[in-house]
Amino acid sequence: MRRQVKYLVLIIILTMILGSSLSLAADDSPLEGSNLITAIEVEGNEKLAEEDILAPIETEVGDRVSSQRLQEDLQSIFDLGYFFNLEIHFEPYQDGVKLIFEVVENPTLDEIKFKGNEALDDDLLAEKLSLEAGQILNNNHLDQGLRNVESYYQEQGYILMRIDDIYMEEDGVLEIEINEGRLNEIKIQGNEKTKDFVIERNLSQESGDVFNAQQLQSDLRDIFNLGFFEDIIPHLEEADRLENEVDLVLEVEEGKTGTFGIGAGYNSGIGWLGHFEIQEDNLRGRAQRIKFRWEFGEQNTYELSFHEPWVFGTDTSFGFSIYDKTREGSGDFGVEEDDDEQNIEYEEHRRGGSITLGRPLTNTIDGSLRYQYESFEYESLESDYRILDEESESTVRSLTFSGTRDTRDNIFEPRSGTNNRVSVKYAGQLLGGDNDFTKYQVDLRKYTADFLSDSNSWAFRSRFGLSDGDLPQGERYRIGGAEGVRGYERTERDLTGDSMMALSAEYRIPVADNFTGVLFADAGNAWDSSFSSSDLKKSAGLGVRVHTPIGQLRLDYGWGEDESRPHFSLGQAF
Repeated sequence: MRRQVKYLVLIIILTMILGSSLSLAADDSPLEGSNLITAIEVEGNEKLAEEDILAPIETEVGDRVSSQRLQEDLQSIFDLGYFFNLEIHFEPYQDGVKLIFEVVENPTLDEIKFKGNEALDDDLLAEKLSLEAGQILNNNHLDQGLRNVESYYQEQGYILMRIDDIYMEEDGVLEIEINEGRLNEIKIQGNEKTKDFVIERNLSQESGDVFNAQQLQSDLRDIFNLGFFEDIIPHLEEADRLENEVDLVLEVEEGKTGTFGIGAGYNSGIGWLGHFEIQEDNLRGRAQRIKFRWEFGEQNTYELSFHEPWVFGTDTSFGFSIYDKTREGSGDFGVEEDDDEQNIEYEEHRRGGSITLGRPLTNTIDGSLRYQYESFEYESLESDYRILDEESESTVRSLTFSGTRDTRDNIFEPRSGTNNRVSVKYAGQLLGGDNDFTKYQVDLRKYTADFLSDSNSWAFRSRFGLSDGDLPQGERYRIGGAEGVRGYERTERDLTGDSMMALSAEYRIPVADNFTGVLFADAGNAWDSSFSSSDLKKSAGLGVRVHTPIGQLRLDYGWGEDESRPHFSLGQAF
C-alpha cells in the first residue's frame, strides 16, 4: 500500500508542479446526446503523432456526445503516460461538433540526477531506471523504473531504502532523492563474559553506515563461528522515522568456552598413559585462545599454545606454540649394521615451537605466515639395528605460507559451503637447519545438505601433497589413522611417502540433539615417486559424534582391504 500511495503522490506532485489536469471543459460542452460528433482532433502535441494519441479512445466520428465515455477517453489518453495536462473542447462543425483533445506533453528528459545515494552509484541506478534522455518523459516508464530501483536495492540487502522526493524541472532535469536508510546505534545485550568490542569488531557495519541486511547475515555467521554463543537474535528498532535511521539490537546467549579433561589408559605397545588438558577459547572475554596438554606415563608429551585474533588494533592475528612430543613410527633409515637403508621401528622425539601471523585478505579468504623451529631425535626400537648418528638427530627451520577460503555456514556443524586451503612450506636453505625441502599441499572440503532429507548432510574432502628435496622422517606425509584413511594405522609404512593423495566422503545423520551417526568411505596413498591411482588404499566404516561438556567426541570404525580398526579422537574428521 505504501508503494501505491507513493507513486500516486508522485503523479499528484508532477500534476501540481506542472499544472496538469484532466478536464472536460464546461463552457463549450454540448448537452449529452444532443450533438453528433463530426470530427475528432488533437491540439498541443509537438512530438507525439495524433494517431498515436487517439489510438486508445472509444469515441468515434458519428457517435453522440457521452460525458462518461469522454471521461474514460481522457483517462485512456492520460494512461499513455506522456501528458501532464489534458482537456476536451468542442467546436461547431458540419452540422455537429468537432471533438478537440487539447494536450500538454511532458517535458523532454535531458538529464537524470540522483541525490542521497551512497551504496549504489548513479550509473547503476540510471541503468535500473531505464529512461532514455532525449525522449518525452513517460510517467508509466518512470513508475516502473522506480520500482526496478527499489527492487534492486532490496535484492542487494538495502531493505530500508525509500524514495523521498521526485522533481521534474522545466528544463528537463529529473531529480530523484533517495534515502538508503542508516544504522544509528548498535546495542549488544546478554553478554556477561564476552566484551562488546569482540562482537563489534566482527560487524562490517557501524553507526552512520547505510544498513545492509545481507552484510548483517554474513557478520552474524562470523560471530557465531567464534564459538562463544549458543544463539544470536538480531532485530531492528526505529530510531528516527524522518531520517530513516534504525538501531541494531543483538541479543546473544553465551555458551561454555572452556574445556577441562583428565584421564588415563593402557596401550599394549607403550604401556600406561595419562593425560591432562585444559583449554579456554575466550580468555578474559577477549576471544584469546590458550591451550595446554600434557601426556604422561611411559611417554611424556606437552604442548602449550596461544592465539590472539586481534593485535595492533587491527584484524591481524598472532599465535605461538611450544611443544615436546614423543611418538612411535616406522621408516627407512641407514643403520650401523647394514650400509643399506632398512625399514625399522623407531621412537621420535620432537621439540619445537612456532610463531604465526594471519590476516583476512577478503571477506572469505585469510592468509597466514608461520615460522617454525623443530628438532628431531630418533632412536631405534629394534635391538638388532642402531640408527646412524647423522640420521639420529636433525633440525628443521621453516616458513609456511597459507591461504584459506572459508564459506561454511557453521564451522562446527557445516551443512553448506566450502573450506579450501593451499599451503607452501619452505624449509632450510636460507633459513638454516639440517634439511632443505619444500612441501606443497592442497586441502579441499565441500559441504552440502542431502536432497532427500533436510536434516542429513554430505561432507567431501580431497587432499594432495607434493614435495621437493629430501624430507626428514618427521615431515613425510602419513595418511593413515583417524584423520586420513581410516581402518589403517597412522604409522603404516605403505601409507607414508614424499607425496600423497587422499579422498574422503561422509554422510552425516543427526539422531538426537547431541548425537550424530556417520557413514564414511576413504581412499588414498602416499608415494616416494609419483601418484598412481591403481595403488590407492580404500576403506569404509561407521562412526558416531557425541557432544559433551569437553567438546565433540568422535569414534570411527574403519574396514580396510587388509585390516580394520577403531579410531578415537575429538571433533569432526573434517
